[in-house]
Amino acid sequence: MVSSTLLVVVSTILLLTINTATSFKIALHAQARPTDSLIVGSVLTTNGLRDSYASMFPTNPPVKTFYPFYYEGLRDEGCWNLVIIEGYFQMITSFIHEVRRSCPQSVVLFWSLDPDFVPRETLAAFDFDGIMTNSNELMSYLEARLPTQYLPLAADPNKFKPAPQSTDGNQKRDVVFVGSAGAIIAGSKIHLEPMLQSTISAIKRINDELNEDVSLVIYGKAWEKIPAFEEYYAGVLPEDSLADVYANALAVLGVTMDGQREVRMS
Repeated sequence: MVSSTLLVVVSTILLLTINTATSFKIALHAQARPTDSLIVGSVLTTNGLRDSYASMFPTNPPVKTFYPFYYEGLRDEGCWNLVIIEGYFQMITSFIHEVRRSCPQSVVLFWSLDPDFVPRETLAAFDFDGIMTNSNELMSYLEARLPTQYLPLAADPNKFKPAPQSTDGNQKRDVVFVGSAGAIIAGSKIHLEPMLQSTISAIKRINDELNEDVSLVIYGKAWEKIPAFEEYYAGVLPEDSLADVYANALAVLGVTMDGQREVRMS
């Protein structure tokens, strides 16, 4: 285990280490492997970390990302100095074990972005050297058990920025939501359905009273199972087009899991 001061100064330590050792190697682990039919939030996060590191240290070894059942090069590529795990997956204990077999001195950090998965009460039972989280409330609970650092989510401003309004009269018309209907079906986002319903009502009012042509567009999986939203469903959005769709939307809707909302995850 690392000392309790590691996460407080983790950025400084890593930057000093990286700047003086071009062999410094970082591995990331996302919750699921991306496919053409599935945008994985954990992959967006780990891709962001990977790209940010590459832009800061282009001459250092590239960051490697692993997924459940996809571990090519995990042990063959030598020692991983830093491993960041974003979110829980079933073989997490085995993955950490393999990392430490190759390099016992590896620093293994877990980025907790969901207080229910893994529950806070069991996080300390895993072989983590420290925790990062985007909840001050969760950090206050965990820091008495493990070194813990507050680390909010971020976005690349060069990718996720609004596109300028068109000068040819084709104004932004879409109010966009990207996400799975499974959250409604499973009851894990109780605010999602009423939010979408109120958005539909607001758009209808805007179109009727202001003679506009605004539309709600929903991307994701399983929306065909909810008849009330079927007419707004535009299919699964390819991962590479997410930034462009957001940039060209009139507005983007978002809602957190209820557990995330309760601990004020940012």
